[in-house]
Amino acid sequence: MLAKAKLQAAAFIGFGMMLGYATATGNLNPISWAKGNPPEVTQTANSGTDPKASTLVALANHNERVSLQAEKTGKKPKTF
Repeated sequence: MLAKAKLQAAAFIGFGMMLGYATATGNLNPISWAKGNPPEVTQTANSGTDPKASTLVALANHNERVSLQAEKTGKKPKTF
């Protein structure tokens, strides 16, 4: 029974070594096995605008409102 367990352990270690070698040499690349179509590009309502640019515009608008409010009240705005 102990010899069977040793044989099984040796078989798993050998199998792992073969998989590691195949992966390291580039012969085992599971990504190339997947043959799928590229994702379709869908049009959205704001497809012409960059999300980063719209975030920057919103931040600039917020900063402008805060600075105008600070000028009116004479208080410093809160910082986080």
